[in-house]
Amino acid sequence: MAQVDISLIHYTEEQFDEKYPKNMEEVISFIKSSTGVTWINIDGLHDEKLLKKYAHFSIYTN
Repeated sequence: MAQVDISLIHYTEEQFDEKYPKNMEEVISFIKSSTGVTWINIDGLHDEKLLKKYAHFSIYTN
C-alpha cells in the first residue's frame, strides 16, 4: 500500500509554521496546544481505516 504523507500549515497574525507530522496523533496534539488557523493536507487517502478514524474532521478532497 502507498504511503500517506501529512503536511500541516498553521498561522496566526504574528506567525506562520509548516510541519510534517508522522501521524494524525501528532496533528491532533499540535491542534490542541495551539491557537490560530491550521490547514492539514493528507496525500494518499487510500487508507480506509485512517479515514474512518478521523471522519469527525471536515475533509475536503480535490
